Amino acid sequence: MLSSKERNIYIAIILIVIAWVFYLSTSNQPDYSVKYEDKIKTLNLKVDSLDNINRGLTLKVDSLNKQVTIINHQIDLKDSKIKTLKNRTNAKVKAVDFFNDDELTKFFTDRYGHYLDSIEKTRSSSSN
Repeated sequence: MLSSKERNIYIAIILIVIAWVFYLSTSNQPDYSVKYEDKIKTLNLKVDSLDNINRGLTLKVDSLNKQVTIINHQIDLKDSKIKTLKNRTNAKVKAVDFFNDDELTKFFTDRYGHYLDSIEKTRSSSSN
């Protein structure tokens, strides 16, 4: 068995270790940890701010993508109209290619003859 002197030494060591652990757990945090906590808070605020900016930019991108889709649809409609007009024009040009001389004369007379008539009327002897 242990003598009372040895027992007292063990108890003293145990009490010292308990006191030391208690001191470490209740002592204030060192200064450097407070500085790091402040930096962490500052960085978290910046991250939150950048997240808000990113959300706003994402909304703008989505809005612009919708506008691009609408404009692309309008362009497709215009292209379709242009193709239709080209086909109609080409059909008329091809039809004129097969006209004989009399049909060509009639075509141009019907189409442009009224201009000549109006010019001839202004050159009458009563004008001037």
